[in-house]
Amino acid sequence: MEKDKIWKVIVNPHAASGKMMRAWKRISILLDQAHIAVDVAFTERKRHAVELVREAAREGYRRFLAVGGDGTAHELLEGIASVAVPAGNLSEYTLGVMPVGSGNDWAKGHHLSSKAKDWVALLKAESFGKQDVVQIVSGGETAYMLNVGGIGFDAMVCRRVNARKDRGDSGKILYVEGLLYNIFHYKPSPVRVMVDGQEVFNGPFYSIAFAIGPYCGGGMRQCPGARFDDGLLDMTLVPRLSIPTLLTKMPRLFTGSLDRVSQLVFARGKEFTVEVLEGTEEMMEADGEIVASTPLTLSIVPQQLNVVSALN
Repeated sequence: MEKDKIWKVIVNPHAASGKMMRAWKRISILLDQAHIAVDVAFTERKRHAVELVREAAREGYRRFLAVGGDGTAHELLEGIASVAVPAGNLSEYTLGVMPVGSGNDWAKGHHLSSKAKDWVALLKAESFGKQDVVQIVSGGETAYMLNVGGIGFDAMVCRRVNARKDRGDSGKILYVEGLLYNIFHYKPSPVRVMVDGQEVFNGPFYSIAFAIGPYCGGGMRQCPGARFDDGLLDMTLVPRLSIPTLLTKMPRLFTGSLDRVSQLVFARGKEFTVEVLEGTEEMMEADGEIVASTPLTLSIVPQQLNVVSALN
């Protein structure tokens, strides 16, 4: 069988707080029973999936499956996009994610079941959709985003949550605890934000969220109107507000009603630039991983990526 018809499966054995290998045994049996051709590789370290996917793409593989969480999915995207975007053939690639990790926000946005049997059925039926990919350029380096990213205390929350995960902690409470901690400890910096060449904000801020998908941080909805396939990047910016105001608005992160908060700044476009006007640079996280720092540019890649999705 030609390699572009075989699914290159990347398994993160450390995902799901160490429960991955038991889950993978069940998944592999179901894949075999469904007669789905696979070639399996296991990651050995952080960002190993990027290397594995990049090599496989150069060998001719065009279908990739991530068995893990949002971090594993992000690494597969990085591997695919680093080869496909410069070549201009991103539309030849398909990405699927079996949501077995501790964070599965991208899969939630695509209505993917956590039940392996249902997920394999989608794969067998080739239930594919298309979605946008974001390119992030900072300091001469390029990264990519599959779902949601952020600057300001978004990135600080991400760093804190990842540190807790590295110590073996898990659960949605990590995101809430990280958010609360940084609301009280993060110091706003003045920033300029441009969207498609027009300035939309200039001043101190707490947080800037960018999204092509609806969910992040264990079910939060920072950009509730974001859509995977509309060719646009959504932004929600939280300017400097009082802590009581921030705390009273925080429940709206989970109800999808954040866009009703008049004090926030919302924008939608194809290209954003972010520049800190004073003080130190700000980090940016994408899909739960620290990937860049300001000044930076985010833009929608011209071609879309094929994905396994239940939205069809």
